[in-house]
Amino acid sequence: MEMSATSQPTRRARLILTYNGKDISTDIAPYVLSFSYTDNAHGKADDLQVKLEDREHLWKGDWFPEKGAKLVASLLCEAWDTPEDKPVIMACGTFTLDEIELSGPPDTVSIKAVSAAMTTSIRQQKKTKAWENASLKQVAQDIADSNGLQLKYDGKDFPFSRMDQRETSDLGFLQRMAEERGMNLKIADDTIVLMNAQGYDAKDTVRTITRGTQAIKSFRFKHKTQGVYGKGTKLAFHDPATKQTRSYGYDPKGAGADTNNINRRLDIYEDGNSIAAAETRGKNKHESEASLSLMGDPNLRATMTIELSGFKRFDATYAIETATHAFDRSSGYTTELKLRKVLGY
Repeated sequence: MEMSATSQPTRRARLILTYNGKDISTDIAPYVLSFSYTDNAHGKADDLQVKLEDREHLWKGDWFPEKGAKLVASLLCEAWDTPEDKPVIMACGTFTLDEIELSGPPDTVSIKAVSAAMTTSIRQQKKTKAWENASLKQVAQDIADSNGLQLKYDGKDFPFSRMDQRETSDLGFLQRMAEERGMNLKIADDTIVLMNAQGYDAKDTVRTITRGTQAIKSFRFKHKTQGVYGKGTKLAFHDPATKQTRSYGYDPKGAGADTNNINRRLDIYEDGNSIAAAETRGKNKHESEASLSLMGDPNLRATMTIELSGFKRFDATYAIETATHAFDRSSGYTTELKLRKVLGY
């Protein structure tokens, strides 16, 4: 697929796609109507969507794709800033074909694929298992091993005396365990990635996007107060062994007036103050959000942080929660960003 951006005819963007190990980029190029790749920072699987015209009825016959087929996608951008620039290749990753839709008239076929690591087993099969004298990293490694995946762990580990997975999918269980301890979970290609959420926010910014000087097509900002706790979290745990109630807390010294009060059982190795801090971040991280539609930029990815300028009260550092890189024959290449303001704690 080759399409020129409407604003600069010299710019070209092409989809490079292999299907079960075979490069089909040239074969499908004349039929591609649109393409999108969604890169998520955590909590959701990356996905790939391709829409193709089917006037020749190829996709209803011999070209009908197999569900479960492996797709490897990359985006090749040429002459992106100047005609002399070297091509930029953005690797999207490896995906498993998940959904096929035929529609018409005019006849089209839409293909949706999800990150290859997001197998049916890890996201749907319910399991029961117990761990004793282990840690979050060990649980993550065991789940990775049982699903044929690698593990990348970046952050503090969290020991516990016992943890039970009860009739829950590996993905659902591990995601809950991670979020309760202030860790982000992402599954991409063949790897489970666990990273400290606060450290993710503290990354150096990769770009400053300024209103009036950047190719911003549209923007939206949202600031909310409901469900935001400026005074942080207070955690209470009634210990049945001692019959005493232990209290913990975390106060980010925000401007709000509300406190998030929770009751939660604590393992003997768990730090209640750390759990309260993670709970506070989880509640407050979506206080200020933004979305930007930009002229296509293959260098912007989820988990990066950027600086926004020229938006007055909304000028700040933002984390990229989702980056969607999309093509359309009529509008060319665009990048859609979903952002949240970093917390600073």
